[in-house]
Amino acid sequence: MKLIFNFDGELINEFPKKLQERYLEYFSGDEDWSVRYDVAKHSNTPAHILDKLSGDEDWWLRRLIVARSNIPVHILEKLSEDENVYVRESAKANLEKRKAIDKPLE
Repeated sequence: MKLIFNFDGELINEFPKKLQERYLEYFSGDEDWSVRYDVAKHSNTPAHILDKLSGDEDWWLRRLIVARSNIPVHILEKLSEDENVYVRESAKANLEKRKAIDKPLE
C-alpha cells in the first residue's frame, strides 16, 4: 500500500477532501510507526486524527504533533502534561508562543 499512497502530498492531495480524510484515518492506526508519523505530519490531517495520534505510544510522534503550527490548543494542553519531558516541554513552549501571538498590542 505504501507504494501507491504517497504521504508527501503528490498523490493524496489530488483526492477529494473526504477521501483524503478516510485514508489518513485508516493509516493513523497502522502498526508501523513511520506510517503514523507520515499521517501526523501531513498538512491535511484533521484535528480529530491528530487528537487520536496525540495518545500514541511513540513519544517522537507526539512531539511531532506538538511542533505543528496549526495544532489545536486543547491538544497542546493535553500534551503539556505528557509523561515524556520533551513532549511536555515542547507543548508548553508552543502554548506560550501562541499566547504571545494572541496577546493584544497595547
